[in-house]
Amino acid sequence: MYIMPQENIATQVLSYLRQEETNYQEAAKLGAAALPVLRDIIKGNDEMLASKATYLVSMISSKETVDILRTAARHSSAIVRVAAAASAGKLKADEASSILDLTIDDNDVGVSKLTMKSIKSLSLGKKFEAKLKAISGRTPDSTLKALATDALK
Repeated sequence: MYIMPQENIATQVLSYLRQEETNYQEAAKLGAAALPVLRDIIKGNDEMLASKATYLVSMISSKETVDILRTAARHSSAIVRVAAAASAGKLKADEASSILDLTIDDNDVGVSKLTMKSIKSLSLGKKFEAKLKAISGRTPDSTLKALATDALK
């Protein structure tokens, strides 16, 4: 089996991610070989590219996927953390938990909202019950309060 040189993979990954309408299904076919490149993009300063890279990582099944998404969940940019919270919802519940644990208490309301939606979609309300109740009780944001309450169901 021929293994593509890393620079060719990097060129292909960047080509996909720089498209206005990224074809994630096609880009995901690059597979696990693209993950080191995606990790580097996520660690970089281009938040839009990093958010697209985060979403793409969630579509590639590998033992590295969760670790890379945890890196995205700790990113300084809320845009990337939103992508991590949303991407966690595409994983299995046991894989997503460690990512959602990083985003559930985020100061950015957008990150929190996507975290609640992922928790709900993965039926993880019981696991995050204490935090969801605390958020529901303290947040002045009515949408976030409703999402936290709904995630408990």
